[in-house]
Amino acid sequence: DNALWYTRQLGGGGAWAPWASLGGTIVGVPSVLLNSFGRVEVYGRGVDNALWYTRRLGLNNAWAPWASLGGTLVGDPYVTAGTGGAFYAFGLGADNALWSSRQLSAGRWSSWTSLGGTLTSAPLAYGNGHGLNVFARGLGNSLWGIGQAGLNDGWGPWTDLGGALY
Repeated sequence: DNALWYTRQLGGGGAWAPWASLGGTIVGVPSVLLNSFGRVEVYGRGVDNALWYTRRLGLNNAWAPWASLGGTLVGDPYVTAGTGGAFYAFGLGADNALWSSRQLSAGRWSSWTSLGGTLTSAPLAYGNGHGLNVFARGLGNSLWGIGQAGLNDGWGPWTDLGGALY
């Protein structure tokens, strides 16, 4: 049904809750992380190719309604915490470039910005304490990366890291 379904572990005994639908209509693999309150947030590409998200509101298993963050993605998104704790969303755009949006405050995100590149896979990102690094397969099936130097220092050039990824 293209809805997101989830289960959770009940206490320390190893039992699991029944599967439950969070609704929404997403395609591909969602990106999941914990916010600063220790609550789960889920991001997924909708059938309209925009980035959609929902978050757990508290311990009573209530979830926020799905909300669109816009964008035009053609692959699975990747969302991670960056310098200063802000979330960054990354995705492969229709032009095969890497596109990014940054959380400005709760529920507010920046406009989508192209970081360039010519990619052939969904991105992965990680923080190194000083900024973010993003990796994806590029033309020629090699690994390509781009790095950020701090919150407002911009992004460096794309670097071909070699290898053969299939």
